[in-house]
Amino acid sequence: MLRLCRLYLALVTGSAITHAATSLNSLLDISDGKAPVPHDELKAFLKEAVMPVMAGTELDRRGNSHSLRLLLGQLTRDAAFAATIVKARPDAGFVESIITCIQKDHQRMRFVPKMTSAQVSKTIENLCKVGVRDETVFPVLISRLDYSNLQELARVMQALSESELDELNMLVVAPLYCGEKWEVVVSRRSTGGGNSQDGRGASHAATPSQPVRSSNVFEAVRVLRALSKSCRKCVEHRRSATPHSLAELPRDSLNLLRGSLLKFIFENGSLLRGAHWVNVARALMHFPGEYSNLRQLVATCPRLEQEVRADFFGEGDERSEEDSASAQSCTVNCETVASAAIRHVFDYAEHRREIPKERAAGHLSEEFPFDLSYPDLVKLLPMLEQCARGNSATAPQRGTPEQNARMATALRLISANAHFLLLRDLVKVLQTLRRLPSSESATTAVNAIVAQAGARLLELPPAELLQKVSFRTIVQFAAALSALRVTSCDDFVTFVSKGASFFPRTLTVETTLSFASALANVANQRSTSCHEAMLTLLAHLLRNYETELKSAPLVSAHPHAVTKILRACVLLDYIPQRRILESLLGSAEVPIQFTSEVYDAGGALVFGLTRTMAHFLKQARSECPDRIEELWTQHVLRNLLPLSVSCTKNAAAHVSPTRWDDAAAYTAVSWRSTLEMLTAFVDPSLAYNTLEVTAQRVIDMLPLCSELLAYAAAVTRSQIGLLTQGALSAADVRCRLQQTSFNSNCSVHFLSSLLILEYLVYQTVSQLASPKGKSVPEDLARQLTSLKDTAYAHLLHSPAKEGASGSLMDVVHHIFDCPLSGADAAAPSSTPVSTTTLLSKRDALEITTNLPFALSLILNPGPVNEYFTERCMSLMVGEEDA
Repeated sequence: MLRLCRLYLALVTGSAITHAATSLNSLLDISDGKAPVPHDELKAFLKEAVMPVMAGTELDRRGNSHSLRLLLGQLTRDAAFAATIVKARPDAGFVESIITCIQKDHQRMRFVPKMTSAQVSKTIENLCKVGVRDETVFPVLISRLDYSNLQELARVMQALSESELDELNMLVVAPLYCGEKWEVVVSRRSTGGGNSQDGRGASHAATPSQPVRSSNVFEAVRVLRALSKSCRKCVEHRRSATPHSLAELPRDSLNLLRGSLLKFIFENGSLLRGAHWVNVARALMHFPGEYSNLRQLVATCPRLEQEVRADFFGEGDERSEEDSASAQSCTVNCETVASAAIRHVFDYAEHRREIPKERAAGHLSEEFPFDLSYPDLVKLLPMLEQCARGNSATAPQRGTPEQNARMATALRLISANAHFLLLRDLVKVLQTLRRLPSSESATTAVNAIVAQAGARLLELPPAELLQKVSFRTIVQFAAALSALRVTSCDDFVTFVSKGASFFPRTLTVETTLSFASALANVANQRSTSCHEAMLTLLAHLLRNYETELKSAPLVSAHPHAVTKILRACVLLDYIPQRRILESLLGSAEVPIQFTSEVYDAGGALVFGLTRTMAHFLKQARSECPDRIEELWTQHVLRNLLPLSVSCTKNAAAHVSPTRWDDAAAYTAVSWRSTLEMLTAFVDPSLAYNTLEVTAQRVIDMLPLCSELLAYAAAVTRSQIGLLTQGALSAADVRCRLQQTSFNSNCSVHFLSSLLILEYLVYQTVSQLASPKGKSVPEDLARQLTSLKDTAYAHLLHSPAKEGASGSLMDVVHHIFDCPLSGADAAAPSSTPVSTTTLLSKRDALEITTNLPFALSLILNPGPVNEYFTERCMSLMVGEEDA
């Protein structure tokens, strides 16, 4: 039986281990100018000599097993390194043999317990570089890690973090820390050219002539960054996976490791340079809010609290009594400690430290008083912005002005040295400036950074530039131009006009919107040069949504984005081609779909699109008259009018005399914009149309307009009921009206819309009596007259909609004579009650001033016109402004 079992064991001899370990180490050694071994030779050796050893299941006990296990540890480290050199895949046989050897070591050769911490850390790092993501292989290696060596700890944690194995950092690495202490180890660049190792207390010996080259304090910063990143990633993963049951991370282990790191860093802060302090601050700000409290450190590290107090309230000699009292209750958390770290970045700029006369490296000088690189200063900006917001609540008397001054200093120096920054760094600056309040320093910085970034776009032809700069960076630049409302960047216009053909074949709505909005802002007098770019952008956009466009136009899924893209087209004096416009808004074959996204956009969508269509008409009249009929038939009658009716109907279903809904926020103002658009197309003054065309358009639009105003009356009635519910006096109603935004004031916009519709009908009919009316066919003239006498009159005096108790004219009457009872304001009442008007003098003036015609009691006054004019005259001469 024993003899049979031995057949399944792979015995590894001592000579095989010695040969594989020593030979592989020699092959990988490139010191003393040795040339690297060719990949094919290295692969052959790994396959012939190393893989058999890795596959071994039993160690030959005839030799010194202790020495052999030490060699196996070295071989494992070198084998993992060799895998990175030959660029092995994580699923390659050689890599899998290493993983299996480590995973089953406790059953096989048991060499892992003999591995040194350095071997373990480098093995983990190289396996991560190869792409190994098997979480079961690393814990046995991590258990051999020496936590007193910060360099090895940093190497492991950073490798795991970069490989997205954050759970291992939080659930294995951090809990295995048992409070080990660290002594400062410093490596300096000596004047004689050699290196010297200094022990504890060396931090106080740093001089300009012997700057610190490396130190384990630097490694502590790396560990803190990896810990912060992994903590945030784990928390975000738990939130997205189980939002209602957030599994707790080992808080005590996290606090112990983080606290020891911060204590070590701040007690030896004189060794750190500005870039290190930036990384400390970034790491602290990345910890999630639930793991932000650092109060437990105050007892073990008084220096930390002193740093926080000094940052908030100044040094002890200059601290006021009020500040001293507030300092006793100073909050110590990740954000305040990060602010204290940022304070060290400004040590030279704020004259707490003298600038050395000689520096071995860096930009530190009187002109640039920061001991960090220009990109590191860019990284500092978002943290300054965050600290300014946080400190304004904690110490408003000092924190905010100080942080603002630091921000101004950083922006000034970045602007002055913008030519040293890469395009992606310039874009990062603009992204930070988007979040800052407007100020002179911010405006100056925006102009300087935009000019420099624009120049970078033209340094190379677009095709070559996009090989060196990611397209995402250019998109972010466009988005920043749009968000910051930059009005001048000729280089960007030139780049897009020349390079649009090099954009990806498909573009998302967001990307297209970024470019379109940016071009609309900065094109100025060069709008025509952007037309080809807009055509390319829109074509690439539609190509990305080919499948979706077979069932619905783009506006059905992305209403706000389509509205903004078309608004940008208006600013660029560009009317999209017929096929593109139909893909955006709808066609006869693929009409607009009234989706939940459309209803959520509601009145804002209708308002934006109707204004855009009116602008398209104005441009078409001068540039492409042949497209006017297309705009009217396809987009006004088939798309926008049904859209306006449907959104108003949806709003009417969500409001009542006792309830108002945000769905109706922009609905009221959209009625007027719709009728103003119709006025432009109908042209009752006959400035552009023939009377026959105008008459036909009035006939075509009236059914939909009647339906629109019927639902508008219902929404207005609901708002009237809401305003008067429980109101005891006109003052109560006026107070409620003042709290109603202009865009939601149904009374004003309903009256405006009804007056415009009446004008379109009556003015067009009156034109039949003019000489131009002779060319109108009799049947069309008869139909138009009947429309005025029958259809329009029926609209005014019939119930607003099925089941309603009042007509449109009743709603008009109640706007001027609104009963102060809690009853339905539009319902007839036999009991006299006190009334008030819902229009103020300002409202009446606003309506009359912005109507597309002049009110008159002489020239073709309709019933609404007549009633409104008489009541407004009495309102204007009245003493009280309702």
